[in-house]
Amino acid sequence: MSCLRSARRLLPMQWHFARCQFAVQNPCITMVSENASPLCQHASPSCWRPRFAAVSFHTSIPHHEKSPKKDKKNPKKVQFTPEELEGLVSLEEYEDSLKNLIHEFQETLHKQFSLKMTSASLEGIEVEFGGERHKLTEIAQISLKNPQMIMINLSATPSYAKPAMLALEEAGMNFSPQMEGDMIYIPIPKVSREYRETIVKNARAASNKFKERVRRVQNTVVTDVKGKTGHPADRVRSVVQLLMEKADACSKEMDAILKSKEKELLNVEKE
Repeated sequence: MSCLRSARRLLPMQWHFARCQFAVQNPCITMVSENASPLCQHASPSCWRPRFAAVSFHTSIPHHEKSPKKDKKNPKKVQFTPEELEGLVSLEEYEDSLKNLIHEFQETLHKQFSLKMTSASLEGIEVEFGGERHKLTEIAQISLKNPQMIMINLSATPSYAKPAMLALEEAGMNFSPQMEGDMIYIPIPKVSREYRETIVKNARAASNKFKERVRRVQNTVVTDVKGKTGHPADRVRSVVQLLMEKADACSKEMDAILKSKEKELLNVEKE
């Protein structure tokens, strides 16, 4: 309390400041004046006395339970029993369609987008004529005229000559076919850096076409599912989500296959 007695001898404003500072440093002591204002110069010493008060602080912090975080990287897979899917969709047929597209994409990259062109590279090219599609090997004889030239003989099916020429030009295989009557000749290009990059570019274009086919398969089945009646709405939504997830997985697998092919085509050190 000696600090209080010393503080009272100060000027009024200084005394007030000292009193406030004392209160801050000693929060459990409350200064109470019975007869005088704290700024009064004539305040009697007996009118000031410390009063001890129990001070308690109650802090209320609201508690909110945190909801479990969703794992975005590994979302929970939706599963259905055969009974739940009956009359709604054939999941097995849908998966087979996607697998067939992946297999066809792999075969296309292997045969049509190879650095070393052979007669087998052209066999899978499809020719459209009269509303029908045929593989080139079904309507023509493909052979090597010499190590630098591939020869396509369409003498048995001359009506397919022009459609076959168009199909070869649109195949994206970076060659320049030449047509002479019912015969088509294709010079085998030399392997260069530019040739490799062109093959990669055409392979990417083929990949986009295959992924578009994946989307068409998905949209056809999804539209069919949404049109079905007599099934719970939440189940229909879950099935649609499952179908879209499987189509996305198929497209991602194609991207991985394409990436591996690009690495193969651009790896000059291999040769």
